[in-house]
Amino acid sequence: MTSQPASDASATLTTPSASAGPPGPSAPPARSAEPLYGAALAGDAQGLYARLRLAGPIAPVELAPGVRAMLVTSYDTALRVLRSPELFSKDPRRWRDLAEGRVPPDSPVLPMMVHRPNALWSDGPGHQRLRQAITDSLDRVEPAELRACTEQSADTLIDRFAPDGTADLLNQYAKVLPLLVFNRLFGCPADYGDLLVEGMSGIFDGRDTERCDRLLTTTAAGLVALKRREPGPDVVTRLIGHPAGLTDEELVHQLVLLLGAGTEPEQNLIANTLRLLLADERFAASVTGGQLPVEDALDEVLWKDPPLDNYAVHYPVRDLEIDGVALAEGVPVVISFAAANTDPGHASPQRAGNRAHLAWSAGPHACPAQGQARLIATVAVERLLDRLPEVELAVPEGELARRPGPFHRALAALPVRFPPEHELSGAGPGPRSAPESVPESVPVPAPAAAGAPPPGCPAHRGRGAAEPLYGYELAGDAQGLYARLRLAGPAAPVELAPGVRAMLVTSYDMALRVLRSPELFSKDPRRWRDLAEGRVPPDSPVLPMMCYRPIALFTDGEEHRRLRAAVTDSLDRVDSAELRLHAEQSADTLIDRFAPDGRADLVSQYARMLPLLVFTRLFDCPPGLGGRLVDSLAAIFDGRDARANHQRLVETAAALVRLRRQRPGTDVLSSLITHPSALTDEELVHQLSLLMSGGTEPEQNLIANALRLLLADERFALGLAGGQLPVEDALDEVLWQDPPLDNYAIHYPVRDVEIDGVRFPAGAPVVISFAAANTDPGHASPQRAGNRAHLAWSAGPHACPAQGQARLIATVAVERLLDRLPEVELAVPEGELARRPGPFHRALAALPVRFPPTAGEAAGPDAPPAPGPRPAPDAEPAPSGAAGGGPDATAAPPRGRALRRTWTALGHWWRGGE
Repeated sequence: MTSQPASDASATLTTPSASAGPPGPSAPPARSAEPLYGAALAGDAQGLYARLRLAGPIAPVELAPGVRAMLVTSYDTALRVLRSPELFSKDPRRWRDLAEGRVPPDSPVLPMMVHRPNALWSDGPGHQRLRQAITDSLDRVEPAELRACTEQSADTLIDRFAPDGTADLLNQYAKVLPLLVFNRLFGCPADYGDLLVEGMSGIFDGRDTERCDRLLTTTAAGLVALKRREPGPDVVTRLIGHPAGLTDEELVHQLVLLLGAGTEPEQNLIANTLRLLLADERFAASVTGGQLPVEDALDEVLWKDPPLDNYAVHYPVRDLEIDGVALAEGVPVVISFAAANTDPGHASPQRAGNRAHLAWSAGPHACPAQGQARLIATVAVERLLDRLPEVELAVPEGELARRPGPFHRALAALPVRFPPEHELSGAGPGPRSAPESVPESVPVPAPAAAGAPPPGCPAHRGRGAAEPLYGYELAGDAQGLYARLRLAGPAAPVELAPGVRAMLVTSYDMALRVLRSPELFSKDPRRWRDLAEGRVPPDSPVLPMMCYRPIALFTDGEEHRRLRAAVTDSLDRVDSAELRLHAEQSADTLIDRFAPDGRADLVSQYARMLPLLVFTRLFDCPPGLGGRLVDSLAAIFDGRDARANHQRLVETAAALVRLRRQRPGTDVLSSLITHPSALTDEELVHQLSLLMSGGTEPEQNLIANALRLLLADERFALGLAGGQLPVEDALDEVLWQDPPLDNYAIHYPVRDVEIDGVRFPAGAPVVISFAAANTDPGHASPQRAGNRAHLAWSAGPHACPAQGQARLIATVAVERLLDRLPEVELAVPEGELARRPGPFHRALAALPVRFPPTAGEAAGPDAPPAPGPRPAPDAEPAPSGAAGGGPDATAAPPRGRALRRTWTALGHWWRGGE
C-alpha cells in the first residue's frame, strides 16, 4: 500500500474559491446523508460503504437524527486527514452545528463527541502534554506483568463457565476480561469497575447516554479521589504523579478516555477474533491445529472487522477541498476505519503480518497503547483455545447479531458450546495449574530404514529424549551435534548437566523471536520450575551460571533497565583511545615475557591474561584480587568445583567493592558505586561478577579463537600475513562460526508457549545456541566479513552492552601479537587442539605456538607487571593433558608457511624494517 506523505497534504487540500459556491458552513450538504444509526451499520456494513463510495472518497452521513457529518471511506484520504493537524483539528469546540444549536441536546452521540480535557480532543502542545502523561504511565506497565494479569483474568472467567459446556463468549468473557485487567492495572476496586463499564457501554450503544455519561465521570472522579488518598503502583497513581501536573478534571477525563479505549474496543477485538476463528474455515481448521498463529487472525480482524468501524472525528479549521470534495469549516469529518481498510483501491490479499491498517488510527492521535491492546487480545484468544480446544459456535454464523450504533459493529452475543472442561481434563472446576512437562513415552524402535536418522539423534531416540551437552559432547564435533539436534526441529531437548533439562534453540529465526520477546520469555531464573520444585541436583556444576543474582542479566523490565543503565553508563565513560592504550600495553607486557623463548601457549600466557590486565586497569583492581576472580570464573565456566568457586568469586568481588568504597577513583567500579541507580553492595558485587565474567572468559575465547583461525586457516593465514585482509574480517568470521560462547542467553517462558510447532513449558530453561543459530542452514551466507547480523553478542533487550569494547580489545590483541611475532605458527596440527568441556563454550584448552625468539622490550618501563609467576624457560606451554606435545613436538608446518614468511618479510620491509 502507498499513501501520500503528510508533508504533501497541501497539494490535495485547497481552499475553494468563492465562485465554486460550496455549501455554507451551516447549510446541509447537497447530497442526501446516509444514516449510520439504528440497524444500518449493524447490518450489511460493507454494502453501506460500497454505496457511500459511489459518492466519492468522502460522503455525507447522519450519525444520529439531526447530527450530520462527512464519512471518509478512502484509505488515502483518511491518511491525509489523520496526518494533517494543521488543517483538521480534534477539538470539538470547533463543531459549528453544535455551537449554533443545530444538534439535539439529548443526542445519543454527544458523549462520544463533545469536548473533554483529554488527549483525544486537544491539539498542539496541549495534546502533547496530555498524551505524554498517558504514554509515560502506560509504558511503566511491564509486558510480562500485563500478560500474567491477562492470563489470570482469562483463567478466572473460563473457570466460571468451563464446567457448563456452554457460554456466551461476549458477555461472559470478552466483555468482562478487559475490565478485570483494567481494574488490576489501574488499582480500581471491582464496584468502581462495574459502574465505569456500565457507563461506557451505554455511551457506545447510544442508550440513556446522559445518565451513563454522568455515571462515568462521577465514578472516575471517585477513583481519582481514592488514588490520591491511597496511592499505589498503578496507572492512575502514575498519572496523578506525572510531571505534566494534571488537574483533577483532566485526570478524570484522561481516565474516561483510557477506559473507553481499553474496554469497549478491546472487547470487540477479542470477540471479533473469536468469531473469525470459530466461523471462518481458513482459520478454524488451521488455528486449532496449531498451523496458523493467533497473531495472523488478529491481523485479519484489524483489517476486515476492526474494534471501531468509524471514529477519529476531526473538524476542518477552515473551508477546504480534499480530493474534489468540499468540506466546510467546523463540520465533523469521521474516519471509517473499516471502509478505508477495505478500500478497493488498496485491497491486498496479504493481511497476515501486514500492519498498515488504520484500526489504530494514524498520525499524532494514533492509539498510544497498540502493543498492550494486542497483547491482551492475543492472550485472551490463546488462553480460551488452549483451555477449550473443542469450542464451536452454538448457532449458525448468520444468526449472530450486532449491536446498533454509528461507531461500532459490536457483537451482541457469541454463544458457543464445548465439552465441559472437567470431562476433558478429569479435574473439577477451579483455577487451572500450569501443566507439568512430562516426556512422551518412547516407542519401541523399528529396524532402521533407508534415510532414517542416525542413531543418537533426537529424531531417532523419540520425542522427549535429551541430547547431553556436558562432558566432551560439545568440546568434540559441535556442528555434528547441532546437525542432529536440528532434525528434531528449530529447538530440541538437551541436558546441560546430569539432571538439568533444557530446550536448545538452534534456529536463527526462532532465536531472534525468543531474544526479542521479553513479554513471553523472562530472564529471571526464579521462574525455573525444576529448580524451584527440587528436581535439579543442588551441587549441579551449571548452577553458578544459571541461578538468580540481582544483576542485569537475570532481571526483566524496570529492574533490568535500572541495573543495565548503571553498567552502560559506567562503561560509556571509558574512552576508546584509553582502552586501546591499555590493551596495547597489556599485550606488550605479556608478549615481552614469552617472546625470548620462541614458544608459548597463547591461551594461558596471552588470551587468558590480557583481558585480566585490561580489567584490572579499568576497574583499578589489585592483581591479586584480579587473579582470584579469573581463576574462579574459569572454573565456573568449565563446571569444576562450581559451588566453591562461585563462593570465592563473590567474596573476591565483595572485597574489591569494599576497597573502592574506601578509596574511590576514576575507574568503572567507582562509577558504578556513584551511579544514580544507587546500587546496593549486594548488587555491586554481582554486577562486578557479571562484568568480570562477560569481560574475561568470553574475551579470552574470542582472542584465542581468532588467533587459531589466523594461524590455521589458509584464507586468513596467507592474507593477513600479506596485509590483504584486516583482522576485523577475521573477527567477523569467528563471531559467526566459532563464537566466544556457543550456548547461553537462558530464558524462561512465562507461560506455556508454542513457536513454530515447538512447545515450551512455563519455567523450562530455553537456551540459545549462538553457534548453531549462526550456522543455521536456512541463514547460511558466504559473506561474513563485515556482516554483523550474527548472534554472538545475543540480541534484544539483553544484548551485550559492551560489544564495541570487547571487539576493540580483541582486535588490538590479535594485531599486536602478529606485529610483534610476524612468523608465529602453530606448534601442533590444528586437529590436535583440544577444547575444554562444558555446555556453554567450546574454549580452547591450549594454543601452543612457536616463532623465532625476539627480545622482549616493547612494553617499556611504564608497562604494568603481568600477574602470576613467569613460566620457566623450558616449561611446556600446554597444560597437562592438553593436546599437543609442546614446541619440540614433531608437526608438519601449516600449508602456505613459506609463502606467508615471504609476505611477512615484504611487509616488514614496507613498514621500514631493515
